[in-house]
Amino acid sequence: MKRPERDEDYLADACRAARFAWRFAEEHTLQSFCEDPKTRASVERMLAIVGEALGRTSEGFRARHPEIPWQALIRLRHKLSHEYGSPVAERAWDEVRNQLPRLQPVLEAPLPRDLRETLDEEPGYRPGAD
Repeated sequence: MKRPERDEDYLADACRAARFAWRFAEEHTLQSFCEDPKTRASVERMLAIVGEALGRTSEGFRARHPEIPWQALIRLRHKLSHEYGSPVAERAWDEVRNQLPRLQPVLEAPLPRDLRETLDEEPGYRPGAD
């Protein structure tokens, strides 16, 4: 897999992961989400990718886009990676069902058109990349 080379690529990966997280959870209630370990793990992984990808963007890029809550999303990745259990599941649920829908347009706005057209692809996947 080819590593992203520019800030916009990292942001696009974050957007892709956010879209996948939403899709994984969209048909669940909080209770069914908490009772489904595969969906929970998938959503938590996608949210971790959001934070990791955003954490790899440059300080300059972040400064040019203050509308994105960079630190909150990066911290979420750390919380999901270092905690476990019911509070994490409920936090992941809140993020994917309540926060991401309003953040998605904000995250996608800085992306150039060519990257916006790829947002339904798997995060981190680059066809034909080494």
